[in-house]
Amino acid sequence: MNLRITSCVIAVALAPMAANAGNLSEPAPIPAITPAAPVIDWSGAYAGLGFGSYSGDESSTALGGQVDFGSDTRAQVFGGYQFQNGSFVYGGELALAVGGGLSAEQNTTAKLDEIFDLKARLGYAADTVLVYGVVGYSSAEMDLGNAD
Repeated sequence: MNLRITSCVIAVALAPMAANAGNLSEPAPIPAITPAAPVIDWSGAYAGLGFGSYSGDESSTALGGQVDFGSDTRAQVFGGYQFQNGSFVYGGELALAVGGGLSAEQNTTAKLDEIFDLKARLGYAADTVLVYGVVGYSSAEMDLGNAD
């Protein structure tokens, strides 16, 4: 029986030394604490430029029935401000698209000039991703020229 007890004591005594087998005089290293990932704050002002293509048609008695406006390109400037409360992000945006007046193919005096947008947005922030939707109002100015 003494032999079994001795072998158990040796096994228990060797177990803590196996963890420090590389250097018995120094304590085991403490694992580094990883700092938490920074929280992205989506609140604040933003602005930008855009470029796009527009096309459309209109049914109007002022323009003489169905009118095809063809297509054109425009530059856009936009800006807004967002607030964040927990994971929810909300705010507003203004945008103005100008340039290359969209012309009616049947009546070259009718032109779509500038497009103005006012949007409200609501989103959900998850780490570095913001998923959002917008609802808003758009207004376009049309110059009918000499059309009746």
